[in-house]
Amino acid sequence: VQLPPAGGSASNVVVHMQGGGVCVLQSQCEGVAAGNPGLFDSLGDGFNASGIFNPDSGQNAFADWTKIFLPYCTQDVFTGGGVLQDYGTVTVERYGALNARAALRVLRNILAQELNDTTVEGYRPDLLQVLFSGSSAGGFGVMFNLHHLIDEERWANTVSLNDAALGLDTGTPLGVGALGSIAQAAWATRLTQPPYCLGGDCAVGPVLNEAHSERLLATPTQQLLILSNQVDTTQVNTTGWPDTVTFVNEVRAKYCEAETLPGVRYFLDATPSSVHTYLTSNSRYFSSTIAAVSVSDWVEQSISDPTNLSNLVEEGSLTTAYPGVLPFACAAQ
Repeated sequence: VQLPPAGGSASNVVVHMQGGGVCVLQSQCEGVAAGNPGLFDSLGDGFNASGIFNPDSGQNAFADWTKIFLPYCTQDVFTGGGVLQDYGTVTVERYGALNARAALRVLRNILAQELNDTTVEGYRPDLLQVLFSGSSAGGFGVMFNLHHLIDEERWANTVSLNDAALGLDTGTPLGVGALGSIAQAAWATRLTQPPYCLGGDCAVGPVLNEAHSERLLATPTQQLLILSNQVDTTQVNTTGWPDTVTFVNEVRAKYCEAETLPGVRYFLDATPSSVHTYLTSNSRYFSSTIAAVSVSDWVEQSISDPTNLSNLVEEGSLTTAYPGVLPFACAAQ
């Protein structure tokens, strides 16, 4: 946790959930343990002072906000309800949602003490302005935990920002929908899901987006932002897609189905080379643009002028770069 510098307000808060993949099957978890054991550890994960955490107030609108970084070590995309999976060869602690919510309670107590000591109003959840973000596995974490901030912590003025975790389902045994049902049985995720979306298919991004949408906009900033490049080999590989063309076509089809969902806004880049995550990279966060609007400008507008925030989706050159990709069937830049 970093409290704001002198002149900043502790009532403005950026929360970011770290990425780091997911393992479901024993063989996958053994592969993580053998190839990248640091993914099961969080104590060595440092605070990355770039992108939305960039401390330069001349570049970053969130530079003087309170910042909290939630590291990730459970390989359950922040959904686990408290299950210890011992495979014999590797042990995985599926405590992701419980860890995140415990950390948010700690943040609440820190903010309460700070605001009670320094302001007349003291700590009031309705006076907080929160940007709740996550990248990759952390983006899934935002989707599965945003109801906790709004309903349990009562942080009504929360913008939720999902970076590079579209959660699109192939409909196969290793697709997101099937894995959601597996996780319910193995990780106790049903205990941590939004109470208004309890099916196994609520792991699927478009299903969960629609469920969230019905409850958003109680305040103007209570929105869900979906940020991704359309070409993202990490999402292709981790969510079971056969190739980039099929994935891009699904991105475009699902966007056109959802483009008018209340409270849900999209920034879908069309960079032909694969891009995975934007929020913690200075170059991608501040320089990636659609219609001359950067990712950072778009995110900042969700706070400063939320009622006029629009979808930004780019047609780009993907139909040429990837033969078989279809143009958007709805409006695009």
